[in-house]
Amino acid sequence: MTKKKQITVLFLAAAVLLALYAGLKAYNSWSYKAETEKTSKELTATDLNTEDIEKIDYTDGSDTVTFEKKENTWYYSQDESLPLKQSLAQEAVSAFCTITGNRKLSGVDAIEDYGLASPAFSVVLTDGKGRETSVDIGSSTGTDYYLTADGGTTVFTVSSTILDSLIFDTASMIQTETFPEIDSKTLKSFTVKQKGKTLVSCSGDDEDLSEYGSELSGLSLDTCVNYKTSSGELSNYGLDQKKRKEMTAVYDDSGKEKTQVFYMGSTFQENDTLYAYIQLKGSKMVYKVFVSDTEKLLEEF
Repeated sequence: MTKKKQITVLFLAAAVLLALYAGLKAYNSWSYKAETEKTSKELTATDLNTEDIEKIDYTDGSDTVTFEKKENTWYYSQDESLPLKQSLAQEAVSAFCTITGNRKLSGVDAIEDYGLASPAFSVVLTDGKGRETSVDIGSSTGTDYYLTADGGTTVFTVSSTILDSLIFDTASMIQTETFPEIDSKTLKSFTVKQKGKTLVSCSGDDEDLSEYGSELSGLSLDTCVNYKTSSGELSNYGLDQKKRKEMTAVYDDSGKEKTQVFYMGSTFQENDTLYAYIQLKGSKMVYKVFVSDTEKLLEEF
């Protein structure tokens, strides 16, 4: 065989080997993907479109929470006046629309063995056509929980993190308001009035203005104590017209002058900590803030 023929044969052999290698690699990739998809499908407890769900109910056996969507807005059905955090309802729906188990149990005879005859938690998802999907969560395995979405015919183990989206505490559901970003540099003027009488009025280079600005910069409306305060309840917080202090902050917001009016009410002690009540003008929501963060605002005159 000539040298030229030897080179040609070697080249063809290399080409065949490369083709075989590429084919084998592609097959392995396809095989792995197919096996992964098969495994994922076998472990799928629910596979629903979150956009189709318009209602979710969940209970722990004693308390029940219902969120219902109306015109793309979620409401807390037990009290629709509650300003609900939209993300809270969305996360609960998302968590239960797509559930993938860690393990699928075989040979399930008695669901009571898994705590599913009397579930620790039950969730019902309802779509726009009224079709319901029920999910029951039973006993804990330690890090996982037993779960069924077909009445016990199929039982999976799922991560305990699935319970993180089930919020029962009403206070945690509230979407609080936001106090504007104001500090000693952006605050232009500040006034305090009570019963129509001006107690404080400062602006420009007034030293008090800087102090008020510094205190306002740390003001945060995180804890709402009443989200639907009636006029008759305002006196309970020292926020009725006779007792409250009306505060007006004029500040710069990216070159635009804006005004925020709010009211400071009475102080109170809770678990050895002093708090004060605060309310934004035009709002029914009353919050508590630390007295230590509002000492300048609470000064007596």
